[in-house]
Amino acid sequence: ELLPKSSNAHANLGKALTLQKKYPEALASCKTALSLDANNAEAHYYLADALHKSGDRAAAKHEFEAYLSMPKKQAQETGRVQSAKEILKSL
Repeated sequence: ELLPKSSNAHANLGKALTLQKKYPEALASCKTALSLDANNAEAHYYLADALHKSGDRAAAKHEFEAYLSMPKKQAQETGRVQSAKEILKSL
């Protein structure tokens, strides 16, 4: 069962839904994660990834930029900085 007040739980659900190509549900879950904690670096990354994979390039670009502008420690802890930079170049 999902913890309703856990930003990380919603972010991880968003990641799982993206892997299942359930983009509307993934977007909703990631947005919920960010509403609970706007500084959740993983939620920004997973939202950007879902937006990118669903074809919303402009919104994906915005979210990847938001992810990369997070305090360095938070973004680096997720281990996705290089991936975000590479995808951002293609948008």
